[in-house]
Amino acid sequence: ELGFEQMRVTISFACFGPNFLAAIPYVRAARALGIDVVGIIDQFSGLDLVHAILDPATRDEVYETYATIFGSFVPKASAEIVRPGRFAAQILNEPSFFYGISPEAYVRDFLRPAYLHTKENDPSIQLVAAAPVSSAEGFLRAQRMIEAGSENFCDRVAFHVYSTRFVERLSALTQ
Repeated sequence: ELGFEQMRVTISFACFGPNFLAAIPYVRAARALGIDVVGIIDQFSGLDLVHAILDPATRDEVYETYATIFGSFVPKASAEIVRPGRFAAQILNEPSFFYGISPEAYVRDFLRPAYLHTKENDPSIQLVAAAPVSSAEGFLRAQRMIEAGSENFCDRVAFHVYSTRFVERLSALTQ
């Protein structure tokens, strides 16, 4: 009713607790209405998700669970409205700020494996690189992520824009 065409929602990993379960109807309803959804695969507290993604034994299972529940589900009644690419997954949010993960480690250990796994299993799901915080440090982190090859392992680059201070510099930074 508000006319939004896009929605960004954190799909919190907490051993499939209330926040994760609550995100399911929001994402599914939005997709059924034809609203683009960016689901942030992140966690509000703790490091369970970070450890699960870092561990090669559980990484693919985590990505597959998110993709199956949020990316692949299209209600039959609205199949003509929802088309491939309407769901995008952002792998973590502000990884340096919240988790102390360097931009290089983020690209190598999180973004690259997520991209390769996701594209192999469902090429229609768009992957979004984590958004650094909008500050001088965040801009430098974004630059380091790009220098580490983030644009080779995502479909979109995210950045939190809280002011116009870095807008001109951002457009020159990304491809």
